[in-house]
Amino acid sequence: MFNLIPDDWGGYVTPWVNEIAENFNCLKFLHFRRMIVRDTDLEVLAWSRGRVLQALKLDKCSGFSTDGLFHIGSMCQQLRTLFLEESSIVERDGQWLHEIAMNNSVLETLNFYMTDLVQVSFEDLERIARNCCNLTSMKVSDCEILDLVGFFRAASVLEEFCGWC
Repeated sequence: MFNLIPDDWGGYVTPWVNEIAENFNCLKFLHFRRMIVRDTDLEVLAWSRGRVLQALKLDKCSGFSTDGLFHIGSMCQQLRTLFLEESSIVERDGQWLHEIAMNNSVLETLNFYMTDLVQVSFEDLERIARNCCNLTSMKVSDCEILDLVGFFRAASVLEEFCGWC
């Protein structure tokens, strides 16, 4: 945010997540913008909404890591949209993407553009393209275009692709 918002400005998503987990059983789409999200928040969402969550947008959010995304990838099997663009994510490993590749077959949009995520397995991207026949949009961070040949072959209905190549 160009240092316009101090690190501890207080925009924590935790109270919202706790309320959603306890009282909003029919909620399927979540969009948080410029909020501080913790890994525990993502874990609570995965446990409480994992069976029905169809869209999770963490737009320009911070405070979480790939450990939290691992919970989303392993438990949110009906996720159609995962939007992480411009979020500040602490990268521990690429296992979160592998979980999505192994557990999800309905993904339509995956966006982690303009993040610092670089531990991305191109085999996992290709597996997502093969398993998710409705994948229409993919926006990735740093990549080499030649590493994505298998992905492009498998992504038969892809309409939008964006990446730093």
